[in-house]
Amino acid sequence: MKIDFSRPGKPTDNAFVESFNGTFRSECLDTHWFLDLKEARKLDGPR
Repeated sequence: MKIDFSRPGKPTDNAFVESFNGTFRSECLDTHWFLDLKEARKLDGPR
């Protein structure tokens, strides 16, 4: 597996992931404060 990062300042390199990250941040991370990873996983629920 090869890790491939988008170029700095070029969100169009991977638009789907950039869109997901922005939505996730605004709907979850900016709304909820987590004290630890265990607490964040409780909100995420079982998969």
